[in-house]
Formats: sequence, C-alpha cells, structure tokens
Amino acid sequence: MTPLTRGSTIGIIGGGQLGRMLSIAAARLGFEVTILDPSDQAPAVAVSSQHVCAAFDDPQALRQLAERCDVVTYEFENVPADGLGDLDVAVFPPVEALRISQDRLTEKEFLRSIDIPTAPYRVVDSSADIVNAVGSLGDVIVKTRRLGYDGKGQQRFAASEVVADDAFDIFGAPSIAEGMIDFVSEISVIATRGQDGSFAAFEPARNMHTNAILSTSYVPSGVTPETIAQALELGQRLANALNYVGTLGLELFVLEDGTVLANEFAPRVH
Repeated sequence: MTPLTRGSTIGIIGGGQLGRMLSIAAARLGFEVTILDPSDQAPAVAVSSQHVCAAFDDPQALRQLAERCDVVTYEFENVPADGLGDLDVAVFPPVEALRISQDRLTEKEFLRSIDIPTAPYRVVDSSADIVNAVGSLGDVIVKTRRLGYDGKGQQRFAASEVVADDAFDIFGAPSIAEGMIDFVSEISVIATRGQDGSFAAFEPARNMHTNAILSTSYVPSGVTPETIAQALELGQRLANALNYVGTLGLELFVLEDGTVLANEFAPRVH
C-alpha cells in the first residue's frame, strides 16, 4: 500500500468514542475521515468529514466506504469480520487479527500456537462440559466464546459447588471454561506495528477494575524490569505472528514469580 499523504481519506467502521478520538487525531495530521455507523448521533460523526449511515455488516455500505477511502480501519473488535476481507481497499488492522480475537477459543489456540502461554481452558458446549471442566481444572470461570466484554457473558463455578443440570442455559452459546489463576496483577501492553515491521510500545500499564470494568491504569506498573521485558517481547511476538499493522492491546496476568500469562488481545486503538 502507498503511504497516506495529507488529504487522504481514512474510513472508520464504528462511530463511538474511540472513533471520535481517531477522527480528531486524523484531522490534526491532515487526513479526511469517513465514518460508517448506523446512528447519525454517534460521537464520531460530529468530527468526521462524511458519514455512511448503515449497519456495520451492510455489504453495499461497506463497498461505498471502500470507494470513498484510501484505507479502512475499525474502532472496536465486535465489528463483523465477514466481508471486510473482500473490500477493494487496504484494511488495517488485518481482518484475520479481528477474526481471531472475536472467538475466545480461536484466540487461545492461536496464542498457544505461537508460544504465548495462557490459563488452562476447556471447550464448553453443555452443562456436562462445565462439570468436566470443574473436575479437571478446579475453580473455573465460564465465558461465552463471542461478544462477551466487561464481565458480561461470564460466570464462576467453584469446585466445591454442585453444577446444576441447566447451568449451560445461562450462556446458551459456545463457551470456554478457564481455570482460575492466582495472579498478583494484570498489565497491558499497548503497541503499534508498521507495514515495514517496525514495532514500538508503551511501557506496560497496571490495570485496576471496578465491577469487572477497567477503571484505572497506572504507569509505572510496579512490576519488575524482567516482567516488563517479557511482556514487551510477547507483544512483539504477537504482532509479528499476525503480520499486524496498527495498534493493539495485549492483556497479561502477572504471576507471583514474575512470569506472565496472556488473557486476551484487542486489535484496535485504546
């Protein structure tokens, strides 16, 4: 792809607060922005050059966006991946990164395939699977494979409790059970990789949550230099394996001995 120049148009799928911040940053650099969002009241619409008012998965609207723009991106990871790879325009971050991150099982399998460790997990498609997961992993947290965020689509099951016969009905969708991890903190690597493979990252931030929602991130994180180096190396390993272009976040659990386990990654700005 030819590098963007002043006056180029960036298409953003999603007009929320991250889309708004992207639009403002793009304008400061001399770029035009077109937003695709089903609401004309979306926060990014007021600060963008153009607005395509349509659903995120509307094929005609996506083609219209591609025709108007020199490159397309997205502001959040629940944008439907189907159809993005067929657009006649460059899409960054890569559609495959989006597709992998949208399914917790696929994500875990991919992370492990590139030697990024995760918590132990089991596939859950029935109440019996929850029973078996508790039996093999002890205390678990069951999460829907798709669309869960901020603690939604999740429930803990203790090894000491009896799993009800209808426990899976709470989820009603393919899920995974993750073994509970005794970690001392959670940190995030926010990193960017260029088309030429160049990589840059902020120092990892320590995350604090309130009611399962991120409330505050602290830098310095308070973890050791060795843990910081490990976290940054894993962030770069992930970005390289995805042939990533753009900014991503990798959440990591820090264990007592300073080693880390990956929780999840998000292919978007933060």
